[in-house]
Amino acid sequence: MPPQGSKKQRWYLGGIAGSGAVCITHPLDLIKVHLQIQKKNRNVFQLIQNNAARWGILSFYSGLSASITRQMTYSTARFGVYEYLQNMHRERGEVAAFHQRLAYAGLGGVVGAAVGNFADVAREKG
Repeated sequence: MPPQGSKKQRWYLGGIAGSGAVCITHPLDLIKVHLQIQKKNRNVFQLIQNNAARWGILSFYSGLSASITRQMTYSTARFGVYEYLQNMHRERGEVAAFHQRLAYAGLGGVVGAAVGNFADVAREKG
């Protein structure tokens, strides 16, 4: 087993994982939005069938680039801030207490939201 200090932190993998997840969830989110704003009362299957026939199956990925941009900025910043603060403790040979890790996660979320806000606006407008 390698020494604990030799483990390289890969915080950027959070952004990559978030982008992979959004490739699967984006069509579902798009269908949800279409259900919310529809004028006719259709069920999910009718809506999917109608949209696929009208605009093609790839239309469910409309706006995917904005969703990926949001995930890459938001998730990467969030994990990066958290890991940076955690590494401050590791370098001193300390383990962060639960309340400290909770504060680090909250701060990471705030920074991630601020950094990813432009992409979130683009995703909602698109």
